[in-house]
Amino acid sequence: MGRSRHYFRLLSVLTFLCLAAYAVDGLRDALASIPEPTAVPAMAASAPVLRGLVLRDEESCPVLDKADGARLRAGTKLPNGRRLGRSALYVSGTAVSLKACESASALRTVLREGVAAMEKQGGRLIYGYDWRFQALADDAWGLRPGSVVKLRFEDEVNPWRAEVIAVSESEDGVRAVTFRLTTGYDYWNWQTATAVLVE
Repeated sequence: MGRSRHYFRLLSVLTFLCLAAYAVDGLRDALASIPEPTAVPAMAASAPVLRGLVLRDEESCPVLDKADGARLRAGTKLPNGRRLGRSALYVSGTAVSLKACESASALRTVLREGVAAMEKQGGRLIYGYDWRFQALADDAWGLRPGSVVKLRFEDEVNPWRAEVIAVSESEDGVRAVTFRLTTGYDYWNWQTATAVLVE
C-alpha cells in the first residue's frame, strides 16, 4: 500500500515536470514569434512643431445697428468706412481682432499672455465655419501660400490636411503662418494648440 502511494506520487511529479517543460517550450515559441518593435524614424523626433491659435474664419468689427444673425452682403459699408470684400454673418458681443495675430511678434504675445492681450471690438463678422490655425513657423520650413501640408495636433492620432493661406513678414527668421484646416471642433475657437508638421 505504501509502495503504491510512493509510485503514485512519483508519477504525479513526473507528469507535472512534463507539463511544465511543454509550457516553457510553448512560451519560448510565442515570444520568438513577437516582432521586434519598429523604431521611430529619426526625422519624426526632429519634425517641426508649431504652436498657435485655432479660430474660425471670422474677424472683429465695430458694433452695427443690425440684429444678431444678420447677413451682410459683399460691399456693405462698415462704420469705419471699410467695405466688406465678401458676405458675412454679423453677431454682436465682444470679439477679438484677428489683426492682432497677423505678425510673428503679435502672435507670440498672444500665445504668451493669452487672448485677453488682444484688441477687443464690439461684434464679429463670420465668413464661414471652416477652421484656421495661426502658428509661428521657422523660415527654414519653407511654408508659402498655397502649400498643402499635414498637421498632427496634440491628442490626435491621424494628421489633418491643411493649406497655407497667409504668411507674414519674417521677424528674426520666424513668421506667423495661417493654415486653413479641413477639420475642427466647436470648443476649439480661440484655443491655443500645438501641432507637428508631418509633411
